[in-house]
Amino acid sequence: SDGTLYSGCTVDSKINDFAMSAEAVAMAKALSDGKREFDSVALIADIDGYYIPDELSCKFLESFGVPEVVLADFDGNIEVAKINEVMPYIQRRKKRNSNNDTLLF
Repeated sequence: SDGTLYSGCTVDSKINDFAMSAEAVAMAKALSDGKREFDSVALIADIDGYYIPDELSCKFLESFGVPEVVLADFDGNIEVAKINEVMPYIQRRKKRNSNNDTLLF
Protein backbone atom coordinates (compact mmCIF):
# COMPACT_ATOMS: atom_id res chain seq x y z
CA SER A 1 0.00 0.00 0.00
CA ASP A 2 3.04 2.30 0.22
CA GLY A 3 3.92 1.80 -3.46
CA THR A 4 6.74 -0.67 -2.91
CA LEU A 5 6.84 -3.39 -5.56
CA TYR A 6 8.02 -6.94 -4.90
CA SER A 7 8.64 -9.52 -7.57
CA GLY A 8 8.57 -13.28 -7.34
CA CYS A 9 9.01 -16.34 -9.50
CA THR A 10 7.76 -19.88 -9.19
CA VAL A 11 10.15 -22.07 -7.24
CA ASP A 12 9.91 -25.75 -8.12
CA SER A 13 11.45 -28.44 -5.98
CA LYS A 14 12.55 -32.02 -6.44
CA ILE A 15 10.53 -32.78 -3.33
CA ASN A 16 7.12 -34.09 -4.36
CA ASP A 17 4.27 -31.64 -3.87
CA PHE A 18 6.56 -28.85 -2.71
CA ALA A 19 6.74 -25.74 -4.81
CA MET A 20 6.21 -22.06 -4.17
CA SER A 21 4.11 -19.93 -6.46
CA ALA A 22 5.46 -16.62 -7.69
CA GLU A 23 2.78 -14.77 -5.75
CA ALA A 24 3.72 -16.56 -2.51
CA VAL A 25 7.41 -15.76 -3.07
CA ALA A 26 6.64 -12.06 -3.65
CA MET A 27 4.40 -11.98 -0.56
CA ALA A 28 7.09 -13.68 1.54
CA LYS A 29 9.61 -11.05 0.44
CA ALA A 30 7.20 -8.25 1.34
CA LEU A 31 6.31 -9.83 4.68
CA SER A 32 9.99 -10.35 5.54
CA ASP A 33 10.49 -6.62 4.89
CA GLY A 34 7.78 -5.87 7.44
CA LYS A 35 4.96 -5.01 5.03
CA ARG A 36 1.50 -5.74 6.38
CA GLU A 37 -0.84 -3.67 4.18
CA PHE A 38 -1.45 -4.56 0.56
CA ASP A 39 -3.57 -3.04 -2.20
CA SER A 40 -3.27 -5.89 -4.69
CA VAL A 41 -1.02 -8.51 -6.21
CA ALA A 42 -0.33 -8.49 -9.95
CA LEU A 43 0.00 -11.83 -11.71
CA ILE A 44 1.49 -11.60 -15.19
CA ALA A 45 2.12 -14.67 -17.31
CA ASP A 46 3.08 -15.48 -20.88
CA ILE A 47 0.12 -17.78 -21.58
CA ASP A 48 -3.13 -17.65 -23.52
CA GLY A 49 -5.64 -15.98 -21.23
CA TYR A 50 -4.87 -15.00 -17.67
CA TYR A 51 -2.96 -16.99 -15.12
CA ILE A 52 -5.34 -17.91 -12.31
CA PRO A 53 -3.61 -18.61 -8.97
CA ASP A 54 -4.34 -21.88 -7.24
CA GLU A 55 -6.60 -22.14 -4.22
CA LEU A 56 -3.76 -22.33 -1.68
CA SER A 57 -2.15 -19.19 -3.12
CA CYS A 58 -5.47 -17.33 -3.00
CA LYS A 59 -6.00 -18.36 0.61
CA PHE A 60 -2.44 -17.28 1.45
CA LEU A 61 -2.96 -13.85 -0.16
CA GLU A 62 -6.35 -13.48 1.48
CA SER A 63 -4.93 -14.38 4.91
CA PHE A 64 -2.70 -11.30 4.69
CA GLY A 65 -5.51 -9.00 3.61
CA VAL A 66 -4.76 -8.78 -0.12
CA PRO A 67 -8.13 -7.55 -1.43
CA GLU A 68 -7.64 -8.09 -5.15
CA VAL A 69 -5.47 -9.52 -7.86
CA VAL A 70 -4.50 -7.89 -11.13
CA LEU A 71 -4.39 -10.54 -13.87
CA ALA A 72 -2.42 -9.65 -16.99
CA ASP A 73 -0.80 -11.22 -20.00
CA PHE A 74 2.15 -10.19 -22.16
CA ASP A 75 -0.22 -8.67 -24.75
CA GLY A 76 -1.29 -5.94 -22.32
CA ASN A 77 -4.69 -7.41 -21.42
CA ILE A 78 -5.58 -6.64 -17.81
CA GLU A 79 -8.37 -7.84 -15.54
CA VAL A 80 -8.82 -6.84 -11.89
CA ALA A 81 -10.69 -9.21 -9.59
CA LYS A 82 -11.40 -9.53 -5.90
CA ILE A 83 -9.82 -12.62 -4.34
CA ASN A 84 -13.24 -14.16 -3.69
CA GLU A 85 -14.22 -13.59 -7.34
CA VAL A 86 -11.30 -15.76 -8.47
CA MET A 87 -12.33 -18.77 -6.38
CA PRO A 88 -15.11 -20.00 -8.74
CA TYR A 89 -12.56 -20.17 -11.58
CA ILE A 90 -10.27 -22.24 -9.38
CA GLN A 91 -13.09 -24.68 -8.66
CA ARG A 92 -13.82 -25.00 -12.40
CA ARG A 93 -10.12 -25.58 -13.08
CA LYS A 94 -10.07 -28.42 -10.56
CA LYS A 95 -12.88 -30.12 -12.47
CA ARG A 96 -11.19 -29.56 -15.85
CA ASN A 97 -7.62 -30.20 -14.74
CA SER A 98 -7.49 -33.75 -16.07
CA ASN A 99 -8.17 -32.43 -19.60
CA ASN A 100 -5.20 -30.03 -19.50
CA ASP A 101 -7.49 -27.29 -20.84
CA THR A 102 -6.41 -23.69 -20.47
CA LEU A 103 -8.79 -21.86 -18.21
CA LEU A 104 -9.55 -18.42 -19.50
CA PHE A 105 -10.73 -15.72 -17.14
